[in-house]
Amino acid sequence: MKRLPLIPTLLVAAAMGVMIWLGIWQLQRLGEKQALLANYRAAESLPETAWPATPDRALIFRRARGFCLAPVSWRAKSGRNRAGGSGWSHIAAC
Repeated sequence: MKRLPLIPTLLVAAAMGVMIWLGIWQLQRLGEKQALLANYRAAESLPETAWPATPDRALIFRRARGFCLAPVSWRAKSGRNRAGGSGWSHIAAC
């Protein structure tokens, strides 16, 4: 009779336990995640708001407009748009 290797078997069993626990944790978060997505969908139709001096959780993922009189610094950031085109933007810190 061939013996199972002890350490790899324990590692696989531990990994399975962690994966099962993570799956249960995600199922418990389902209601919270659905409420968050509903909040995002509702925020899409809200009008623009002025950029707040202090962040407000009700304004998360809502279009905002700001006007900067005196930028403190500038930085450039590169990236890709939804169509896959490359580009960059300048970001001012006010």
